[in-house]
Amino acid sequence: MAFLIASVFPYGVIVKGTSIGPTDFITSESLLLLFLLVVINTPARWVLPRFALSPHELVVIYVMMIAASAIPIIGVTAQLIPFLPGVYYFATPENQWDELIHPHINSWLVPQDELAIRYFFEGLPQGLSIPWNAWITPLLMWGSFMLSLYLMMIAIAALMHKRWQDERLVYPLVQLPLEMIAEDDSDSPVNRCLKNPVLWLGFAIPFLMLSLYGLHAHFPAIPSPELSTRIPLFYGMKGMGYAQDSVFVALRFLIIGLTYFVSLEISFSLWFFYLLFHLQAGLFTRIGFDVPGFQELHSEGTIASAHQGMGALIALVVISLWTARSHLWSAFRSAFSAQKVNDDEQMLSYRTCVWLLIAAAFYAVAWLNMAGVPIIVAIVLLGIAFSVFLGLTRVVAEGGIGYGRATMTPMGFTVHVFGTAQIGPQGLTTFAFSHGWAGDIRTAVMTSTANGLKLATETRTRQQPLFWVILIAVIVSLVGSAYTIIATAYAHGGINLNWWFYGYFCQWAYEQLTIKQLNPIPDWNILGPRGLFTGLGASLMALLMFLRHRFLSWPLHYIGVPIAGTYVMFFAWFSMFLGWLFKLIILKYGGSNLYVRLRPFFLGLVLGNIVCAGFWMAVTLITDVRTSIPL
Repeated sequence: MAFLIASVFPYGVIVKGTSIGPTDFITSESLLLLFLLVVINTPARWVLPRFALSPHELVVIYVMMIAASAIPIIGVTAQLIPFLPGVYYFATPENQWDELIHPHINSWLVPQDELAIRYFFEGLPQGLSIPWNAWITPLLMWGSFMLSLYLMMIAIAALMHKRWQDERLVYPLVQLPLEMIAEDDSDSPVNRCLKNPVLWLGFAIPFLMLSLYGLHAHFPAIPSPELSTRIPLFYGMKGMGYAQDSVFVALRFLIIGLTYFVSLEISFSLWFFYLLFHLQAGLFTRIGFDVPGFQELHSEGTIASAHQGMGALIALVVISLWTARSHLWSAFRSAFSAQKVNDDEQMLSYRTCVWLLIAAAFYAVAWLNMAGVPIIVAIVLLGIAFSVFLGLTRVVAEGGIGYGRATMTPMGFTVHVFGTAQIGPQGLTTFAFSHGWAGDIRTAVMTSTANGLKLATETRTRQQPLFWVILIAVIVSLVGSAYTIIATAYAHGGINLNWWFYGYFCQWAYEQLTIKQLNPIPDWNILGPRGLFTGLGASLMALLMFLRHRFLSWPLHYIGVPIAGTYVMFFAWFSMFLGWLFKLIILKYGGSNLYVRLRPFFLGLVLGNIVCAGFWMAVTLITDVRTSIPL
């Protein structure tokens, strides 16, 4: 299953343009495969009960799938691999990359064979084989670096698991697999989930409605539904990316279903802060205010709102670690003393977690330093990157966000902390490459591990073997997805495939690198506008967290602040609003009994949306007619 996620689904996304794939925290392809396993397992429990999968075995399989799904597309492979030859292929006399970038590239970071690079983007001539020799060194070096990052992510997720259990985080993304895996109390071989007619009613609505997109692609006479529109608010608004001057109103069944399992305070926070930050950007445009300077790649909204959101995310992580200080201190103390802590039921002992974290962090810093990043800069870069990973994992665990990312990249934030002079040309070049693993963070092994541990806890699955299970899935996914991305490019020509991964993304990153080379960025000014807006976001986050923890009646949750200004919220906010509204009405007029009875319906909305996308993906692979189902 891990290899399937690393190969077939990326092929569908990159070559066929399908919508379902390992691109976001929702891990839609893993849910699809789990559903198919449950369906197959149902008759197996009746006909061949000895060979049927138990709930604990299904948990292991699902944990491996979600770990594997954090790598192939957005996670790293499809973003990083085209970056490597792209720095040479897209160089022209006009962009001057041969003068500004090429002299600062370490040879072991990228392929050096000119023909291997050209054939990667233009396709392999008939009769020639893939030039793997040109790729061996870069793949091994980048693979070892990514493996060190993944080991750090797994260790941190294991360290934080008990603390987040004590805080009773909901983990909404675990609810659907938990429902599908749960054993039936009766002797019936049919899974409890599959017997519920309310679930199938919810399943039918998105499956039938969204299938009209697929039918329209094959039979244009059949109309496709219009499930989105734009409401213009501020004419000429700058810096909002996809949003521009409009508020996007879209119906996403999957998001509505997930929002139902989030508390009303959290779901309200998510859509409320999106509208608030959108209003802020519009007002800044109206009065002509903008923070001067360079806007980094993947900086969401205006420069002001990007720094504001990043400050809020860092504050979330710092305060979360501070409130967990006694737990973390006990874990770290156990690594350097004979003190015994209660970690027998954890995936890894705290001693192992700490030493694994230290060793992997040491290797990652040394690797970045070898690539040209000064040691202090490398430490700060990794610190900011893991603040993003941990912050988004916390948002997913608490808010159930299937789609989310930070308002700035770790590289963009770090370069404005140190300035270009202290980082140097080699370091800046490595920063550009780093967009492949930390540029568009919308999924992470840390998040998958956290969700997997929660699922194992709820099903009472033994956690100790899960470390090796996750590690195997990560390695399989790294190798399988790297092979798929490279082989697909040589078979079809990268420039004929997905325009973002094989062209625009890497060109954009290198163009910004040349701008920094020609226009150096000064050192951080904490009293300057960037520092002030970072502090404003951190202060707002700290205030909301203080009020939330000190006053039980405080209604406004803080979780929406760090991600409210991102383009994924631009697509998702209205469906979150609908999910919040439905739950509010159900609880107000039906109480907790009606809420529990309607849980399968909203699970069905999620499942129907995902299965519909998977079904039409299979049709697309067979018929070669492109069909994209909204997720």
